[in-house]
Amino acid sequence: GHSGRFEALPLLIDSAISDPDPEIRAEALAALGNLGHPDAVDAVIDGLVDTEWRVRVQAAKCAASIGIVEAVPLVERLVEDPVWWVRHHAAEALNSFGPLGSDALQRLARHNTPGALVAQRALFERQ
Repeated sequence: GHSGRFEALPLLIDSAISDPDPEIRAEALAALGNLGHPDAVDAVIDGLVDTEWRVRVQAAKCAASIGIVEAVPLVERLVEDPVWWVRHHAAEALNSFGPLGSDALQRLARHNTPGALVAQRALFERQ
């Protein structure tokens, strides 16, 4: 991903979606985020609903890096993920989506949930 070579895109997308090792899926998503190519949308969407928290973290970060607006509802749901680290990175990712992400964080902040606390903190840090 750091090389900026789009020739790696098919391998990274395939690895992010179908590799049995969650570490490989997570690292492939991190590399896709570095490349910033819009063809990674399907891999990111899959990553946002992955069973492994490390993959969900990288998918949220990747969605923000690439600016995948259609991923915002899934990233918003991750702010209520059972894993704190996922909630944290999802809220940070939403902050990068401008008014759309800010609206999502404001909705989340109104609840009495662990995700609400993370959303409130993200909104505070944005100011």
